[in-house]
Amino acid sequence: MWAMRLASSISTWKGAKMKIADIIGRFNLTAHIPEGKSSDVEILSVAAIDKVKAGQISFFSSAEFAHLLPQSQATALVVKEVQPGFSGVQLVHKDPQFIFAKLALDFYKPDHGPLGIHENAYVDPGAEIGKDVRIHPGAHIEDRAVIGDRVVIYPGVYIGKGVKIGADSVLHPNVVVYNDCIIGLRALIHAGTVIGADGFGFAVSGGEVCKIPQVGIVRIGNDV
Repeated sequence: MWAMRLASSISTWKGAKMKIADIIGRFNLTAHIPEGKSSDVEILSVAAIDKVKAGQISFFSSAEFAHLLPQSQATALVVKEVQPGFSGVQLVHKDPQFIFAKLALDFYKPDHGPLGIHENAYVDPGAEIGKDVRIHPGAHIEDRAVIGDRVVIYPGVYIGKGVKIGADSVLHPNVVVYNDCIIGLRALIHAGTVIGADGFGFAVSGGEVCKIPQVGIVRIGNDV
């Protein structure tokens, strides 16, 4: 199902292409190449098993889709074991969906805009900014914040004092990260997310309500 959802959402992303032989070498795959086929053929994109066309690669891991194999136009499939019903190149791996996911990341890299810090972004002089970042207009980065290499910060993002953002993370528009929170490597934070806001904690006595300060931080690990 993940692959099918992907097929309908990749059109806004930048693509690439690579030869089957390069895919085999990168992932150390076992290749089944029928007569008349070649590993020198270029793959242009990935697609779901029920939508794949010539020039594309997909994966097969469920007998539910076996009826699609004889008529499949796929140039190549990643499979757990060789499927006699498919006439194209088959690349064997114990986890076909995992290889497909890796390929999808290679073929469809999102366009995060130009490198650098936009003139309409605010970066406090006390902030530490890594290499090859993309900081868009309207972003606001406070004192002592540490922004890792290749981080992408979209318009309207607020980074509080002492926040640490790990390398290769992406913060989409209007994300808010409160003071001293820590975000690990390769995080993907979607638009409008608020990290580090306090919850509902109150003490009540004799009809008087007192808000309890919540002074901790949020720590998010890698690859979240």
